[in-house]
Amino acid sequence: MYRFDHILVCLDFTNMDDALMRYSNFITETLQPKRVSFLHVMQEHGIPRKVLAKLPELDQPLPVLVKEEIDRKFQQLVTQRDGVEYEVLVKEGYTTPTILEFTRDEEVRLTLMGKKIGFKGEGNIVRKIASLTPSSVMLVTEKTVPELKKIHVRMNFNRSSEIALKTAVRLAEYTGAKLACHNVFRFPIKYFAQPEFVSAGKFAEIEHELKQHNSKEYQHLIKHLKLEAQHIPCQYTFDKENDEAQELFNFAVKDDADLIVIGSKIKSELNEIILDRTSEKLVGVGKDIPVLIVKDRKPVLGFLENLFG
Repeated sequence: MYRFDHILVCLDFTNMDDALMRYSNFITETLQPKRVSFLHVMQEHGIPRKVLAKLPELDQPLPVLVKEEIDRKFQQLVTQRDGVEYEVLVKEGYTTPTILEFTRDEEVRLTLMGKKIGFKGEGNIVRKIASLTPSSVMLVTEKTVPELKKIHVRMNFNRSSEIALKTAVRLAEYTGAKLACHNVFRFPIKYFAQPEFVSAGKFAEIEHELKQHNSKEYQHLIKHLKLEAQHIPCQYTFDKENDEAQELFNFAVKDDADLIVIGSKIKSELNEIILDRTSEKLVGVGKDIPVLIVKDRKPVLGFLENLFG
């Protein structure tokens, strides 16, 4: 796992900022980065001068006043650690491209964003940035407790799962959290498009065989990473509803997990970078457990180079 040396906290000038600033204290203490940036992007307001003249309290440009308000909250809520460089930035422009350019140019390794559960917000910008940014992304809600006692890792035995597990192991070393993996599997649709035509006994037999196969795959991966399987148990769940994200979330809730770590398999289609379906659904509203999407930077950086030049 590469070090999270530069953490970006994305602010939107709402009450969500308070939760993000408080959680950033925990993340900074845990990951020990060299730099933490707090960024708010505001669209160019374009208020006519005649209107501004009637607002004497706006004795400075609006971005300056917004930054002063964010600075005030920053001083109240953020505990500044020795050896860490902090900065509060307010930029004018379109939110998504401004954040993406910042993460690319400033070599951001982890982007911390809010996933609103109670507060108003549809999460469209969060989904776009989570898809396109080259950095890993952590999503927390306004109710997230700043602690890591139990971490769940999505496991499907590919390169992205390996990266996710390595990251989770490092987080556990920092926090003392317990780890568990979760493999959600289903029958290959190509061969079992109509499972109702397979007898119940045969269906159960095939499910058992797939679980046994995946268990061997897990043991192989654990051995490859030189980890102890007894310290990182793996749950195997048959996905009856073809909704891996919901199965991952359900088990995490049942097991009182504080974080779901998922290695995202990036797909490039029609010159766009998109998250895999499970990652995208975990980013969406309605799931109040924090999610860490761990990325391989290279393919996304290549896309951004073509996009922004």
